[in-house]
Amino acid sequence: MESRVGLGGASSGRRGVTGLVSVSCPTTTFCAAVSYTGDIVTTTHPSSLASDWTVAAIPPPSRFSAISCTSPTLCVAVDYDGQIHVSTSPASSSRWVTLQGPSSRVVPGRLVRRTLVLL
Repeated sequence: MESRVGLGGASSGRRGVTGLVSVSCPTTTFCAAVSYTGDIVTTTHPSSLASDWTVAAIPPPSRFSAISCTSPTLCVAVDYDGQIHVSTSPASSSRWVTLQGPSSRVVPGRLVRRTLVLL
């Protein structure tokens, strides 16, 4: 499901996105971000208004921890459940593939944040 969003919250009937945890801008004309609540948001106008961002909810809902894009045609996101989400068309929710990653963050009393780096 894709829709236009106001990043700070719902306005004018749009669904708001909150809890952004990671942003990747591989070019001056493309950025992608992920939220702890399971949204991936993208824009081709990073310096314009929040309403120019598009949200793609990735089923099943993921609690994202990081995203990294090497270009507007390749982004990889990871979530706290150890899944890896890959897309060669990141602005489209139907173009994301979910893979099971290495075993998750089991540290009693602490949440270990994963860092994702694409070279």
